[in-house]
Amino acid sequence: GGDDACQCEDFTETISREEQQGWLPAHEANKKRIQQNVDYDVVFFGDETTEEWNGYWYNKPSQDGHLIRKYWNETFTSAGGGELEGLALGIAGDSTANLLWRMQHGELPQSLNSKVFWLLIGTNDLSRGGCSEEATVLGILRTVEEIAFSNPGSVVVIQGILPRSSRQNGSLEKVGGRAHHLFEWHHSETFKANQARRHFLLWPSIQKINQQLATFCKEHDHLVYFDVDSLFLGTLGNDHYTAKSQQIVSDLMPDYVHLSVEGHRVLGNAILRELQRIIFEDDERNDVE
Repeated sequence: GGDDACQCEDFTETISREEQQGWLPAHEANKKRIQQNVDYDVVFFGDETTEEWNGYWYNKPSQDGHLIRKYWNETFTSAGGGELEGLALGIAGDSTANLLWRMQHGELPQSLNSKVFWLLIGTNDLSRGGCSEEATVLGILRTVEEIAFSNPGSVVVIQGILPRSSRQNGSLEKVGGRAHHLFEWHHSETFKANQARRHFLLWPSIQKINQQLATFCKEHDHLVYFDVDSLFLGTLGNDHYTAKSQQIVSDLMPDYVHLSVEGHRVLGNAILRELQRIIFEDDERNDVE
């Protein structure tokens, strides 16, 4: 990806994770979820966030998964009382290369039709995969290309990577020289290249990736960029002082990486509003066919 320290999977290749326990069963379960002769309003492709909408993590019931699934079914399925017909196809820990493999092995069949395809992918390219910003962006766009080839009349929504923090208080790093300095230090002989990327400050990288994705979507019809960072961020302070750094709201992301039940509700409600805008309102630039 234009970064000598980037040791991530090749975004141009499809890569399975069959060595991961539960991954292949999760993939097979996703294929079975695809109903024939159903015109979906929205199909979600993603990682752990998307898999939890079905109540699972590596095809096993997740903590509070039944509550997340109940909310999702009531919001995104007609059977649950929602106004939309949705389908969630995700597997925990997946990168863009893993998602591409899944798409080409049964999760994006020719029979799968949807007005909107929604992508929530990329965070694991950075964290687990140690990818550069450039490689992560290209990996995401490769999955967009796969969808556009099979469903040229559909709208594809690229959701920006959600904020995440490894700090104990959930504070986020600022973009600046410090991040570059830390990267160079970790890139010394003491550390391997992939360890360097994993210790690299993630929030500045996420911001750069999201900015590039937003720009790309503006330049292409039938592509929509969707960002909800502000819903998950806040600042500490009182009447006399406001902290300079932003923090992830712990009620929504208890570990500052993964969503709580309430976090899923906040995200889901925001997604629903955007889908209503795309599908039901007159949006000529991103009109669904």
